[in-house]
Amino acid sequence: MGQSNVHVFIHSVWTTRFRKPLILPSFEERLFEFIKQNFKKFDSNVVAINGMPDHIHVLYWLHQSQSIASVIKYIKGASSFWINEQKFLSEKFAWQGGYSALSIQYNNYEKVVDYINNQKIHHSKKSLFKDLEDLD
Repeated sequence: MGQSNVHVFIHSVWTTRFRKPLILPSFEERLFEFIKQNFKKFDSNVVAINGMPDHIHVLYWLHQSQSIASVIKYIKGASSFWINEQKFLSEKFAWQGGYSALSIQYNNYEKVVDYINNQKIHHSKKSLFKDLEDLD
């Protein structure tokens, strides 16, 4: 077989440092677009991205040559630098050190896309920590 055919979908979540509500509606869409563009540097594509003022969810197709850790480390570093460079906030922005990453079965793909796209409605009913517990 001469060519590999790998489809790995990852649902990652990461939070702002100290869970501060710093992702403001005034720049949220620009942040999401910045993150999408940076995933392309790793030959990976964002399928869905959304979040709340203190965290974001990203569903992405991970290229077979990349590791989750290296991609997320770069994305978090580049995006926090970009937010600070753009001076969207009066205080310094930073992400929390860790992240969550879950592989998604293809038959759950649409369900996860809907979940991410409806973050604001979903989190009006349930906290991020309860969500992560339910995913285990």
